Amino acid sequence: MAAVNPDADSRELILAAAEALVARRGIDAASLADIAAAAGVSRGTLYYHYPSKDELVLDIAERHMAALTARIVALAKESGPEGIPGMLETLVTELLADETRSATHMHLLHCAFEGKEAVRDRMAASYRGWFGLVAAELSRAGLAPEATEEAGRLVVAVLDGLVIQKRVLGPRAGIDGRSVAALLAAALGRPTEGA
Repeated sequence: MAAVNPDADSRELILAAAEALVARRGIDAASLADIAAAAGVSRGTLYYHYPSKDELVLDIAERHMAALTARIVALAKESGPEGIPGMLETLVTELLADETRSATHMHLLHCAFEGKEAVRDRMAASYRGWFGLVAAELSRAGLAPEATEEAGRLVVAVLDGLVIQKRVLGPRAGIDGRSVAALLAAALGRPTEGA
């Protein structure tokens, strides 16, 4: 039996390998043995960090949702009042270009729909945070001055919908991020005078 190496690096290797396999195969088809092999760690090391597949899936969800949230926050900080269309364009373009992240997102949503309450709860918490974050940024920029959680829901729904379209339609989906961002910004309102 191989020696167990419970260091933090092996945990990161496991998470990265698991996310890549989940993106390609889905959660059910990515076995723990396959994940251990892809990570280059023993099964003992994998089980040291993740005694169950459910715990690994929760960490994948946590890592995935945290990365998306961090990117939204970073883009919001970079944008000025006139930067909302550019921020939305960058977000749309990045989400659609990142096949691993969009596939992982779809597989995690499927997992949540299939009754994995812990995954659903983790994703729901991130979604609620995104609604408020987007609404606050829209208000700060002078778009939708009375932006509420519903404005945030609209932006997040458009982004989710575009990811679904790209996954269904494939590489030739023909989604123009700039046009979508401009239409969405226009739908949310123009900057107010003096904003």
